[in-house]
Amino acid sequence: MVAKERSPSFPFVPLKVALGRLAALDQKFGRYPVPADKAGLAWGMKEGSSQAHQMLAALKSYGLVAYEGASRDRKAVVTDEARTYLRAQQEQIKKQVIREAALKPKLFKLFQGIWGGQRVPDEVRIDELVLQHGFTESAARTFLRVYDDTLEFAELTDGVEQLGDASETPEDVPYGAHSDLIATPSRPHGASSTDAAPQQHLRPTYASTATEGWTEEQLIDDSGHEIRILYRGKPSEQRYEYIRDYLDFKISRLRKLGD
Repeated sequence: MVAKERSPSFPFVPLKVALGRLAALDQKFGRYPVPADKAGLAWGMKEGSSQAHQMLAALKSYGLVAYEGASRDRKAVVTDEARTYLRAQQEQIKKQVIREAALKPKLFKLFQGIWGGQRVPDEVRIDELVLQHGFTESAARTFLRVYDDTLEFAELTDGVEQLGDASETPEDVPYGAHSDLIATPSRPHGASSTDAAPQQHLRPTYASTATEGWTEEQLIDDSGHEIRILYRGKPSEQRYEYIRDYLDFKISRLRKLGD
């Protein structure tokens, strides 16, 4: 059996998006510890869904939540730093929390130390990620989008040549083009990679190889395997609802076969 490539873990959404999800989580649950399987309710996701766990893992990576307990009893607690951000009235205090959160992911801190605020060409950075740090090329491109957007938001960079602006995803879209690959207690799909796409919360990739008139969306699942979705036309709520319904049907079939 040939081992499939798996890239290092990193948050699948930029910090700005994660902070928006933090606010929604706080509005829904307040100061109460949040059962991991219930967190998705704050973001319009199904209980226990993989994308909800991935979003929660991204918040943890930025130091916005911490975990208590294990397995089915796991709960997420908003950290003191995150509460400071949510409650602070002074913009300078918020900015300080943002700067610290931006460098909480280990790889973000590592590469910010290596690249700093220099305008390092993407080709150079991708080679470094792939050849020296075990990324696939697709994951490297996604990492750079999320990394660049996060550091720009935190005002920790002088600007770099980006493959795409992760902030093009609307603030109310909770799921990115790729997963974060952070180890997280997600519910097994029991499906093949083509069946494991998230529901309606996808966004178009910026490095698409699709021909004109088509949209290609790329993801990396919890196991680090790449998934590509190709369809004619532009993203729409109706299209994502169709994808969601189709995947719900496939998951239901697989569960019945497993019974």
